[in-house]
Amino acid sequence: MASEWREKRDKQLEAKDKVSKEKNAAIQKEAKDALEKFSQEYKAKKDAQIKKNRYDCRACLLQG
Repeated sequence: MASEWREKRDKQLEAKDKVSKEKNAAIQKEAKDALEKFSQEYKAKKDAQIKKNRYDCRACLLQG
């Protein structure tokens, strides 16, 4: 009786572990994707600002 209970409990724990690992992997993938997207957007905004600053700087130098 105790061995049946132990086997049943072990199977339940294995199932819970599997679900937990799948959820964790999904969360990690989502976080990685979000970080990558943020990095790309940040780089694009930074590059655009650098170009704007260069243009503004040249315009100031030409006016002055």
